[in-house]
Order: sequence, then C-alpha cells, then structure tokens
Amino acid sequence: MKYLMLIPILGLVSIQAVTWFGVLPPTYISVCMSIGCVFVFLIGLFSAKSYENRSGVSLGEKILENLSIKPFLVGFVLVVYFFFNFFYSSSVGGNTKVEGGKYFALQEPSKEYYEITEAEYRNGP
Repeated sequence: MKYLMLIPILGLVSIQAVTWFGVLPPTYISVCMSIGCVFVFLIGLFSAKSYENRSGVSLGEKILENLSIKPFLVGFVLVVYFFFNFFYSSSVGGNTKVEGGKYFALQEPSKEYYEITEAEYRNGP
C-alpha cells in the first residue's frame, strides 16, 4: 500500500520528462495520472486519519520525529521544482490555442489571435 503512490507519480514524472524533449503525450494520459495522484492522496489522508484515531498520535508528528536530512532534502528539491515548473509554465504557456485543426498564437498589444504553423505551435514562435 505504501508504494501505491509511486505508480501515478512515476507516470507524471515520465510525462514531465518527455515534454521537456518536445514530445506531447495525449491529454487523457496526463489527466488519468493526475486523477490517480489525487485518488491515492485521498486514500492516504483517510489512512492517516485512521492511524491517528487508532494510535492517538498524529501521523505528521510521527513522521517529523523520525525525519532525517535525506528525505527532507528530497522533499525540498521536489517543492522547489514544483514552483519552478509552475512559474515557468505560467510565463511561457497560455498564449496559444488550437481550433478546428488550426493553431493560433496571441498577439500581445491587441490581444487577438493569429494563425501559426504546427511546428511553431510545438516549438514556440
């Protein structure tokens, strides 16, 4: 049970890795992996609450008692990467769209879309 979260996390990590190389996986795969992470996270929350009810000790307190520097650093690096990825994606993305098989980019001053090629859509203008 404790390794169940690795399945959707490894899926999302692999999707992240291939997108850095310009390969865009189908949206349904990304959505399924994200839903899987949320589902397993909810199972973990209910398990933690159940543990707390049985033992009288919060799972968070138990984890913090036994936390060493290596897991802390791994978690810290993951959080930093999450924020980097979020802000990088926010600054780069969001300026294109696809409608009817045609690709469009947003023109900044007028806020109107103009048509671009698929190569420009995939690799940036």
